Amino acid sequence: MSVPRFWREIPQRYNLQAAKCGACEGVYFPPREVCPACRRASIGKMAPMRLSGVGTIVEWTRVHKPAPGYEMQVPYTVALIQAPEGPLLTGQVVDSASEAIHVGAHVRSVFRRVGQDGEAGVIHYGTKWVVEARGAEARSDAVPTGKATDGKRRKGRNKALFQPPVRSP
Repeated sequence: MSVPRFWREIPQRYNLQAAKCGACEGVYFPPREVCPACRRASIGKMAPMRLSGVGTIVEWTRVHKPAPGYEMQVPYTVALIQAPEGPLLTGQVVDSASEAIHVGAHVRSVFRRVGQDGEAGVIHYGTKWVVEARGAEARSDAVPTGKATDGKRRKGRNKALFQPPVRSP
């Protein structure tokens, strides 16, 4: 089995997969084998659960001084996102106007490139977040999501790797 295939076969790598405790119904992200509340009572009762991929910004910050290797990405925004299922997630907010990012803004998950191992190495993908325009917040000049914003066409996307978030009515 090749290294890229190995990483693709880890469900939580390309999906927002959490774990739900069968004893207390608590939802934990990232997935855990043992519930931190129930401890031994949860052994064998933790079930995988896919998060909806939507949430609300609880707090956010804009990074101007990057960690080594991320110099080309500054400034970027990182937020704490409250998922409706319960977990508090951390993620980068992308493809959103600066004024649209605020506490209480509704966001949805998107699948984006996270990094690459060297010049010709394995490309890593992961979940980032986009602010959803709702009602009075809707802007006509917002960047369309799901499209490349750098003018480049994306080739070779394997759509089977990522399943879009489950939407509830």
